[in-house]
Amino acid sequence: MNIEEQLRQQYATLPFSDNFMFTHVMENLNIARKVIKIILQEEIPDIDKSDIEKTVETSVGIHGVRYDVHIRTAEGEIIYNVEMQQTDKKNLPKRMRYYQATADTSFLQKNTDYNALPKYYTIFICKYDPFGTEVALHKFCNYDVAGHLPLGDETYKVVLNVLGTTDRKELQGFMDYVTNGIVSDDTTQDIDTEVNKIRQNSVLMKDYLDMKIRDDELKNESRAEGRAEGRTEGRLETLKQAIESLKKTMSIEAIVAMFNISDSERKILAI
Repeated sequence: MNIEEQLRQQYATLPFSDNFMFTHVMENLNIARKVIKIILQEEIPDIDKSDIEKTVETSVGIHGVRYDVHIRTAEGEIIYNVEMQQTDKKNLPKRMRYYQATADTSFLQKNTDYNALPKYYTIFICKYDPFGTEVALHKFCNYDVAGHLPLGDETYKVVLNVLGTTDRKELQGFMDYVTNGIVSDDTTQDIDTEVNKIRQNSVLMKDYLDMKIRDDELKNESRAEGRAEGRTEGRLETLKQAIESLKKTMSIEAIVAMFNISDSERKILAI
């Protein structure tokens, strides 16, 4: 079985928690609204746009951000950034901080009042326990440490640990669907229907195959470059040792000729 056939089979069973599947399911505004409502447990205004894999570059040379799902309300007064996090990269708090900062930078145009910034929710759905608390849902906002006075900057960071515990039936149903694909209510049925629709979409399947093949090629190129760099470093170390050993009895030019040392290597070796 070649790589393309393997990827086709993989795509046919792609779960909701896969980032490709997740982003395309969340393009469905009705589903996106339901998911956000379940997590936040609050009424969600009408939403009119869902940008998937939105990339923001603030300036040349600065670390950009690619958001999984960026959703705004019809009036633009609230933004929901929803991310599916597969593995623990040990950087979640600082990552959420940077996502928030980058978003604010992209929103506020020159000569615009700070009050124009929208209310902003950064929501991470984690397939691991990021804080080791076994609690399903954590909500964070900025407040005065001593008096617990809310800062009022209208930024919220929400982390859903799908392996955690909750007494909310609807949230538990969503978590079970993320982890095991179990359909238990209308919302998870809607998500599952959309997942199956996407699995049968030949255009999206081709996008998925192209993405995976391209990623694999980039990985192979990176590994090849790494091996080449390793060989170069190994040769330079060998040359250093040889020069140190032979320079007492041979001239530098003779050593260069013996080992066929290039001009660029001579510069690195300072000989």
